[in-house]
Formats: sequence, structure tokens, C-alpha cells
Amino acid sequence: MRIRSRAPTAATRPPEIHVVVYDDGCGFCRWCAEAMVRHARRPLRSVGFSELPVGDWLTALAADEIAAGVHLIAPSGREYHGGQAVTQAARLLRGGRLAAAFDLPGLAWIRDAGYALVASQRGRLSRVLHH
Repeated sequence: MRIRSRAPTAATRPPEIHVVVYDDGCGFCRWCAEAMVRHARRPLRSVGFSELPVGDWLTALAADEIAAGVHLIAPSGREYHGGQAVTQAARLLRGGRLAAAFDLPGLAWIRDAGYALVASQRGRLSRVLHH
């Protein structure tokens, strides 16, 4: 299990609403993205890797870095990656403000380790969810 934390990057053209970018070839990832959109308190759009607009978002990342995890792009233009993308997206959900604690310096390692563990098991989780 590889744990990596990447600093936020900047979108070339920020979206009008928050956008979660996910691996649309992964059933578990698709299920999570759909659940986030469905339960968001504020407008949230999901975009699969295969639908990612070229040149607008995630331009500071190489293709393998994009494919390595989930991303959240805020209307401010900030792009969050991996575990931080999850906690930022969770803030848009009912009761999700508690996720902000995992972005604190002393707890970010737990966020990143948890994300890495779940990401490493997404194939198995897709089978469990029948996606």
C-alpha cells in the first residue's frame, strides 16, 4: 500500500460548481461519486476520467497521477487529490464538516493511510457492491 499526499494544484479554468473527478472504470468509485452527488448539500457534479475536459482541470498532473486517485475541483480553482479530495468532498455532504478534522496536520496521515487502504481494495469493494 502506497501512501501519498499531494499538495493542491490550480485549475486552468475553474468549474462553476464543485466537481469530483473519479475512475469511471471502477464500480466502487462510480458508486461513491454517485452517492456524493446524491447527498451533497451544495451543487456537486461528477466527471469520470474518460469525460475529463482536456486543458481545463488537473493540467499540473501527469496522466498516471490523474489515474492514481480521486480529485475534487472547487469553484475557487483549487484542485484536491486523493484523501484530501475525499475530505473536501465530504464537507459538501450532510454531517461532512467533521471530515475537516482529518485535514489537520496531525491527522492528515490517518486520512492518507485510510484513503490508500480503501483505494488498494477498490476492485474487491466493487465486487461486494456488484458494480
